Amino acid sequence: LVAGANAFVPMYRSGIVRIDLNTGASTSLPTMANADQAPHSVFGNLLLVDTQTNKGTTKYGLAAYDLTSNTKRWEVLLPKGSQPPSENGNDALFPGSLRSVLLSGGDNLALMTFEGDEDGPTVTVQALDQDNGSLSATSPPRTRRRISRAP
Repeated sequence: LVAGANAFVPMYRSGIVRIDLNTGASTSLPTMANADQAPHSVFGNLLLVDTQTNKGTTKYGLAAYDLTSNTKRWEVLLPKGSQPPSENGNDALFPGSLRSVLLSGGDNLALMTFEGDEDGPTVTVQALDQDNGSLSATSPPRTRRRISRAP
């Protein structure tokens, strides 16, 4: 991931390295025990990272690193055991399957979770607090909408 004057490079089993593209200086961000990390995006002074456990049952999540101090601010699991979309974007939503997508706009972060259901897929949108990673049910209001099928 390249953002501004920085490149963020995932290192196998040893976290992420931040490289200053102007000076070539590198800084290793803190590793996470038993989790692989991949840079997702930069939001303000946060590096947002996709995480995946590498021991036991695979669990997916998000983490945020403060780029001012190069420290981890928070880490959370995706809701209800959901997964990120596949790289090829060819995901089927069967009953009980969930996919979560991180969204950013303006000063806001949100998590959109698609869930397979017997009556058709639904989507839930929740605000993501950039300070602590918590998902809000009230701001914006948690919405769960049925997705219409194309005629």
